[in-house]
Amino acid sequence: MNSGFLLWWWRALTLGLKRRLTRGGSSALSALGAVWLVTEIATRVSTDAKDYFDAHHQAYLGCIAIIAILAFLRAVWEPSSVRFRVPTTSTHVTLRYGDFFAGDADLLLAVNEFFDHSLGTLVDQSSLHGQLILGEFQGDLQRFRASVDAALAGVPGEAVHRPNLPSTRYPIGTTANLQLGARQAFLVALTHTDLATGKASTTVHEFWAAMAAAWQAVHDRNNGRPLALPLIGNGRASINLQPQHLLRLLVLSLVDYARRLRLPDEIAIVPPLGCFEHLDLREIARDWSH
Repeated sequence: MNSGFLLWWWRALTLGLKRRLTRGGSSALSALGAVWLVTEIATRVSTDAKDYFDAHHQAYLGCIAIIAILAFLRAVWEPSSVRFRVPTTSTHVTLRYGDFFAGDADLLLAVNEFFDHSLGTLVDQSSLHGQLILGEFQGDLQRFRASVDAALAGVPGEAVHRPNLPSTRYPIGTTANLQLGARQAFLVALTHTDLATGKASTTVHEFWAAMAAAWQAVHDRNNGRPLALPLIGNGRASINLQPQHLLRLLVLSLVDYARRLRLPDEIAIVPPLGCFEHLDLREIARDWSH
């Protein structure tokens, strides 16, 4: 058992205790009550059962203690993933921590209005945008640029004076569909870029509009393949929402669209591990698990 697993286990337990200690106690008491009820019924209707419990009294107490502890842990444990179905649709949503790029699902991620490609000040190498360029395009900036330009061919943009290239600004919600071998990436313009500082920013209204356009692009071009997206709007987007509220908004946009037009049967939202203490995945799933 490696130290990483132990650290994760400890974080999941301690966070769960902070959030659901009372619920854990109630679950443990409920489990004890259920075992006691079954025991009472069994010992009253069967003398053999009564004799058995009397002969194994210590083992019986140990078993019910284990049952209570397991019920307590199950109630308080902070999961690393949850899953629910969008009501009235065939779409299942998984909220999970892990490697965003793992697997073969199509990808949906946010970029700025210029669909920038220069790693460094404009595109942080540690961002998902940067990791896409480094991983899927092997760091070939020109190949990434050519793919984006081809995807946006015919899409109207605004030419602006800017210290960096590209200098064409696209409307929020513009979505570029890139082919990555067997899977696709959908890049949606979510943020404005300050021409002087390069700082990205957006609003809740623009977030909603961008996601509506992104879902439409997925509906039109994804062909029902599994889809993965991060906690869009988190990080440099400066949307000014706490991670839990941002995740609620993202899931709400997904649910709203999935109920009107078909989306993939499997959609995974992959928040960064740094949000673990700030997100309650169970609460989000409970909101939609009817």
